[in-house]
Amino acid sequence: MIVASSDGGLLTLLRGFRWKELFWDNRERVRERMRFYLFGHALYEKALAPFPGVTGRGILLEVEPGLLRAPLAEQLDELDARVAAHIAAPGSLSATQKLAPVPILGVPGWCAETEQKDFYDDAEYFRPGRRTKGGRQKDEG
Repeated sequence: MIVASSDGGLLTLLRGFRWKELFWDNRERVRERMRFYLFGHALYEKALAPFPGVTGRGILLEVEPGLLRAPLAEQLDELDARVAAHIAAPGSLSATQKLAPVPILGVPGWCAETEQKDFYDDAEYFRPGRRTKGGRQKDEG
């Protein structure tokens, strides 16, 4: 998936696995300043019958605010070019960890449960992220 945001702070929360802070505490900012673009048949199939645990792997892009207000065709053209450049960069996709995990059901408005604060307390779905051998959280974004 592609996650485009005109707010770098929101991308930092996503990279840091700070799900409740991102999706609940900042839900209006997410609605205004982030877009989630799904692609790929496996993700589409999972979206047909969503279940807690549905997670996409995202390329995170910081964009100008105007892009998120542009017509969808313009958004997709710009994002297509940006993703192509990202993929072409050496090492950009050398490991799965280079793609940020995104718990899709947590996106505000995705499902009715996102209107309940306690929904984001499910640590089985909203996982805290991987840890390094020293116990620190590993940034996967």
